[in-house]
Amino acid sequence: MTTNLEVNPHKCEIKDWVIKPMLRKSKAKTKEVEGFKHRDYVCYTKRNGEKYVGFITALYPERKQFNMTTIDGHILKRYGIKPLKLIWRFSKIYWY
Repeated sequence: MTTNLEVNPHKCEIKDWVIKPMLRKSKAKTKEVEGFKHRDYVCYTKRNGEKYVGFITALYPERKQFNMTTIDGHILKRYGIKPLKLIWRFSKIYWY
């Protein structure tokens, strides 16, 4: 018994994922600020409604500020931690 199966590449819906390992050794001097830790995957919303998604690279507990690297490579420095929302906490790898 034979069947005619055609493969149409336009109907194939496969997503591309970028998988990156996170460094195991952390050089962070601050462990936690208001429940946020280094390498947390977060969403930051500015007052004008702009949203940035990325991970925390530095924390400043004395002023409740953080640095963040977005998925597309932008670096946000010394932003307030108040409008920050946690999306996911990393274990060993991350993907987007």
